[in-house]
Amino acid sequence: MAVTRYVLDAWAFMAFLNKEEPAATRMNALLRQAKTPSDIELYASVINLGEVYYRIAKLKSETQAYRTLAFFRRLSIRIVSATDERVYAAARFKGRFAVSYADAFACTTAQEFGAILATGDPEIIQLSGLLHLEILRRD
Repeated sequence: MAVTRYVLDAWAFMAFLNKEEPAATRMNALLRQAKTPSDIELYASVINLGEVYYRIAKLKSETQAYRTLAFFRRLSIRIVSATDERVYAAARFKGRFAVSYADAFACTTAQEFGAILATGDPEIIQLSGLLHLEILRRD
């Protein structure tokens, strides 16, 4: 059985948390499917989870941000660390394309794992010819 890999970026996590449809429903389906024996694997860069943390801390509280990260860490998502090699890969990507530094981590994580990047971020969507994307929407 072939495994399909997905990388989730901060945009996808925030759409899920904010119940922004139809992105939240798709995220829920991916998270549910990954927790059972299936043909998908989910990945997220620790940098993108850091982005989720600071957004929640700023909007709500540090306590809520910590609880949210703890929730995501309990799910079947492989958290990809920021090794020296990954930092330099993201820096090279950022140098070549008009994306944020955090977005560069999501993009290079997808490239590293041959994964589909699930996002609705307009900066990343502009790179659709370069990356394999699943474009999420919020109506």
